[in-house]
Amino acid sequence: MSVVLSCAFTALTLGGLVVVSTHIIDQTRAQIAADASALGAVYGGESMARHIASRNGAQVVSSATQNDG
Repeated sequence: MSVVLSCAFTALTLGGLVVVSTHIIDQTRAQIAADASALGAVYGGESMARHIASRNGAQVVSSATQNDG
């Protein structure tokens, strides 16, 4: 009986770790896509940012420019 409970506990724990890991990976991929798009905007303008975002399964929601002066 204890072996069955131990296996069930292990399965539930591993299932929870998979859910958490998947969430962390998704967040990291989204951050990388956002960073790459921002760099694309700096060096190639908004069209480059949109292209990079699209290639990474993301989309540019908004963009703004700031003049230092």
